[in-house]
Amino acid sequence: MLIHPVSEAMTTLVDPALTTIFRAGECPAERWQIGAEHELFCIDANGNAPPYEGDSGIGAVLAGLANELGWSPDFEAGQAIGLSGTGGAVTLEPGGQLELAANPRSDLHEVARDTRNFQSAVERVGDQLGLTFFAMGLLPLQTQAQIPTMPKGRYQIMKRVMPTLGSRSLEMMFTTATVQTNLDYSSEADMARKFRVAACLSPIVAALFANAPYQGGRPSGRMTERYAIWDDTATDRSGRFGWFLERPVTYAYYAAWAAQQQMFFIRRDEVYLDRTDRRFADAWARGECTQGDWADHIGSLFPEVRLKQFLE
Repeated sequence: MLIHPVSEAMTTLVDPALTTIFRAGECPAERWQIGAEHELFCIDANGNAPPYEGDSGIGAVLAGLANELGWSPDFEAGQAIGLSGTGGAVTLEPGGQLELAANPRSDLHEVARDTRNFQSAVERVGDQLGLTFFAMGLLPLQTQAQIPTMPKGRYQIMKRVMPTLGSRSLEMMFTTATVQTNLDYSSEADMARKFRVAACLSPIVAALFANAPYQGGRPSGRMTERYAIWDDTATDRSGRFGWFLERPVTYAYYAAWAAQQQMFFIRRDEVYLDRTDRRFADAWARGECTQGDWADHIGSLFPEVRLKQFLE
């Protein structure tokens, strides 16, 4: 029998305030939309991942994309670390991967159109700066140690603590990329059904579209080395778990599981404060955290199916 990481008593005792974010995501079927997020790697003419700084750095890429898309930069400590606009948002991943989180759409054709428009803008900026962008599951040439860290406070904290949670965690942060879908749900029961189906399909999809056979310039021996990396990344909070399939996933169960996980940080006045010495449940019980901190915390968990105000 599989061992539950959360007891039924813990589920019963979870603060209902922690399930509010999940209930707020419910919407009727006629309003369902689909979202997509995808990440692109960036390399220079020598095949190296560029740093943030410089005339052809990632900072310059974000400035160019802001002009191309008409979107506004998002700043942290005076540096652009993403973009926001009417069509969605661009976020900066630890190793300089660019992630497009496009607005949810009513059908896949609209999602495809948004993706093509973004990729065209990225190509134009890349041509101007001498950079190439591409989509793969794993950066094929450089190793994690060769990749510059992007200037986001949360990544400095994660870079320090993640290796203590799984031996390949830094490889995940700096050398992998993804495509993922976001789905609406109408109720807790609907969420649970979709959660289980997604948990079953995700490994199949990963196998069908595997494109991560190289690492450090050599064949890894696997079609998707990315999946192997994720299997040894922060293993208490990421990957696949028996409870995905063994029991119905309720809002309270997911909240109880998430609250038991180690925290990474909280944000105060645009500064990331290290909170890696405590679990969220303990900090919440002491009144140290807000609903905004809870949203940040569940976004720092990496199960193969993630519950937020939608299924990711």
